[in-house]
Amino acid sequence: MRPPSLPAAETLLTACLTAHLLAAPATSSAGDIAMLSDFAAIELARPAATLTQEGHGNIGRIEQFTERGSTGNYAQTLQAGDRNIVDVNQTGNLNLVRVSQNGGQNYATVRQSGVNNLVDLAQDGDMNMFIGSQYGDNNAIVMSQPGSAMASVTMVGNDNRVELDLQSSQRISIGIYGNNRTVTATSY
Repeated sequence: MRPPSLPAAETLLTACLTAHLLAAPATSSAGDIAMLSDFAAIELARPAATLTQEGHGNIGRIEQFTERGSTGNYAQTLQAGDRNIVDVNQTGNLNLVRVSQNGGQNYATVRQSGVNNLVDLAQDGDMNMFIGSQYGDNNAIVMSQPGSAMASVTMVGNDNRVELDLQSSQRISIGIYGNNRTVTATSY
């Protein structure tokens, strides 16, 4: 299910912290993703899904859909603690997801549809929530949550980047509808 279409030039940003919308357009080379995350170094010779759980009451699900003859997608999740939930759904090709949950009662859901999208999420501490959706190609979300932080990021378009470094108990919601957008949010 795709989100509703909005004008390509419209970027929506709602934040309870300092956020800077940078005018510089993002590019779509693999090197750009490597700059955002060391996760890009993973070899995508074949599709793969890894779900590692340590602790009690953790729930994890990874679904991957690709077309015949495509390289596939890669997802890696680590849950260390109790009662964490992760749900990953990838449709397309060359999409990458890494979710690390260290603590308790963390929640992460990631939806990717397209080609060459990246989500690299670190949830440390307890009661973090992340909902991320990418519809398009060459989009990247790199984020850390230290405890009780909530974030929602929706990307509809191509070549978009979001880098978030939240502090404890902060909330942010970002919607990007268009191409070549970069949002960097750093809390103080």
